[in-house]
Amino acid sequence: MIKHILLVSLLFSLSFASMDSFAKKNNYFTNYKEAKEKSLQTNKPIMLVVVTNTCPWCEKLEKQTLSKNIIKKFVAENFVPVILNRDEAHYPINKFVAKVVPTVFFIDSKKETTIDNSYGYKSTKKFLTILEKIDSNYKGKL
Repeated sequence: MIKHILLVSLLFSLSFASMDSFAKKNNYFTNYKEAKEKSLQTNKPIMLVVVTNTCPWCEKLEKQTLSKNIIKKFVAENFVPVILNRDEAHYPINKFVAKVVPTVFFIDSKKETTIDNSYGYKSTKKFLTILEKIDSNYKGKL
C-alpha cells in the first residue's frame, strides 16, 4: 500500500514539474493575473491552456504541438500564453470552466471574455489553422 502511495505521489510531482518545465522552456506564464497584465500592456489576447496532472492528451499537446517552432513563433507574436493546471487552487475556475482537458481558451483581457476555444489534442497543422483564424478575427475587431 505504501508503495502505491509513493508511486502516485511521484507521478503527480513529475506532472507538476513537466508543466513548469514546459512553461519555462516555451515562455508561458503560469499565473493568470500576470498574463492578464501583460495582455493589457501588449493588446494581445490571452491563450490559456488548461491541463491536469494525469492527462496524457495534455502532455501530447505540449510535446507534439505547442513545442513546435512554427507554433511557438506564432503564439509569441500574437498571443500572451499561459498554462494552468485545473487541479491547482490558483486556477480561475469561476471565469473559464474547462470541462475537458486539454482546453485552450482564447481570451479578450479587456472584457475578460472568451473569444474562442479549442478542446482536446490538435495536430500542429490543425492548431496553427485555429491560431490564424482567431488572430485574424481578433485583429479585425480592433
